[in-house]
Amino acid sequence: MTIRSMTGFAKSFADTSYGKLTVEIQSVNKKYCEIQ
Repeated sequence: MTIRSMTGFAKSFADTSYGKLTVEIQSVNKKYCEIQ
């Protein structure tokens, strides 16, 4: 993964034997955590 902005955003994709895996990490000044 590559950090692309000052907010700390990264996104990566991978094909696995179970299907497509998407990982998205975002680090900003928020008061909540959202996991999908």
